[in-house]
Amino acid sequence: MDARVFHDQVVLPNVADLNADYGDLRRAMNAVLSVDALAAHIFDWCRRHVPSATLAARDDSNFRELLAQQNADFGLLRDIAKALKHVTLTRGQPQVRGAAMVASQSLGWGEMRWGEGRWGSPLQVVVELNDGSFRVVEAVVAAALAFLQAEMARLGI
Repeated sequence: MDARVFHDQVVLPNVADLNADYGDLRRAMNAVLSVDALAAHIFDWCRRHVPSATLAARDDSNFRELLAQQNADFGLLRDIAKALKHVTLTRGQPQVRGAAMVASQSLGWGEMRWGEGRWGSPLQVVVELNDGSFRVVEAVVAAALAFLQAEMARLGI
């Protein structure tokens, strides 16, 4: 499966599912993991078609790290995906310590970034960062995906 097919048939449906039920942990995790995996598909496509576009990455993990340095939302999404996979993060300087920092909950006024989340503070999947602040996972997914889609457009994928 190439990057475009993965994007269209896996990523977009998972993100649409999250948007339809933004309080569902399973849908949020599927969206996070598939957007993170999209980066590996982009890396593989670049390796085969435009090797110079891999940012001199050694592998897809290193490619994700280089992308994370370019885009903070992708960096956070990558950290969430790693936390979901490994449960507790002990290497490097991740923005979240582990999977337990992702939960479905309501946030009150001033507890999330302005413009993120749903009006009226319904249950929504959020991630608590190591600094004690919260981000709405739906918004992180949307921003990280937009970044990767721009990369795909730039590369001609």
